[in-house]
Amino acid sequence: MDAITRDNIASIDRSRWVLGRYVPELTPVADSAQRRALEIAAREIQLIIQHRELVRFSVDHAAELTCIWRCKLVAAIRLVAAVARRMASADPEISALEYPRGDAPVGVLTLAGHVLADVVARHQPAFRRAGLPIGTGPRLTYLAGKFRDAAARKSDLGRLTRFDSTALDAAIGRGRAAIAVLDTLMCDQFADCPVVLAAWKAAKRVNGAAAASPLLTRCA
Repeated sequence: MDAITRDNIASIDRSRWVLGRYVPELTPVADSAQRRALEIAAREIQLIIQHRELVRFSVDHAAELTCIWRCKLVAAIRLVAAVARRMASADPEISALEYPRGDAPVGVLTLAGHVLADVVARHQPAFRRAGLPIGTGPRLTYLAGKFRDAAARKSDLGRLTRFDSTALDAAIGRGRAAIAVLDTLMCDQFADCPVVLAAWKAAKRVNGAAAASPLLTRCA
């Protein structure tokens, strides 16, 4: 979260506090739809931030799992490659096998795992005589599936993170729009009360590049 976003969220929270502290319940400001809109936007922001933290933890976990399954799959592929090179003259299909790099895309590594598993299954006696451990074929299939699923989970969570960012921006925009309207109401309601106006100006202020926002209207 960048500094401007944090400043906007803090401004919304401060504005809510000032309204609750200085504005009696029966004033026009307290009963305005914009004040309710501000409360709703602040609550949305809080929920989105909480969700973002949960998603961020899940993304980190998914990235770690993806790395682990990639390493295991690459190790199994390299084992088959080492054995196959010793028996390359045994069968043209085996000598024609290609082995992807360890940093190859998910689809390439996954496909290689399934292809090699199929070749090992069809030439199992030859691979066994060459020293390939029993169960390597099924293990390749298993690792390729796990790697594919982990990578897909990581990608899905990445999209969810981007959705949260969009939702957060929208909620902040609604909160800022509500403050812009409330600003006019506050200036009218408390024109003769410098203490409240000073608190309101400090609350609504947004630092940095956002300082020229439409929030800063009559009481700026």
